[in-house]
Amino acid sequence: AVIAIISIGFYIALGISLEVEYHHIKNYQGTEPKNITQIVPAGVKLRYFLLTLLTVDLLVFGLIWIAHRLQPDKHDFIGLLFISTIIVCLSCYLLYLYQRNFIYVVGMQVNILNRVEEGRFDVVIPTVSDDELALLASYHNTMIERLRDRDRLYRTLEKSVGANIMNKLLNTDEQILKQGQTYNVAILFCD
Repeated sequence: AVIAIISIGFYIALGISLEVEYHHIKNYQGTEPKNITQIVPAGVKLRYFLLTLLTVDLLVFGLIWIAHRLQPDKHDFIGLLFISTIIVCLSCYLLYLYQRNFIYVVGMQVNILNRVEEGRFDVVIPTVSDDELALLASYHNTMIERLRDRDRLYRTLEKSVGANIMNKLLNTDEQILKQGQTYNVAILFCD
């Protein structure tokens, strides 16, 4: 009974934490991405999640088997089979929640990158995890910032210089621009 209560508590706590994580990700309003200090690979997180889930499942199944071996009553066997079915269903549901959260983060990044592709540079990809997806979000945010600066420069130059000079400034290497060019010209000042 104690093991059953602990394992049911485990499933409920893990389910609640995955639901809270999902709602936190879904309702994330941060405009500034957080700094990434340490990456925990998604594969390692998934392995630990699956290993913990498998350990608890095997523990419950082992205790069910031992209880049935000690008292091989047919009525108890049906109850134990029912408990086993519930454990398998809860495990599958927890796997679904874990997968849903991961897919939602990936989908959120893809949606924001689609907005960037449309020319909307006012977006930032939130870093809501601490795995490779957060690292990708950080790299994409750096790229978006550079595109935003380039777009701002383009709009500023567009107002003050001709299109051919603007394209030359934006498409020429910085070192070549610093060298300059020499032209023989005549300048007439007339009053």
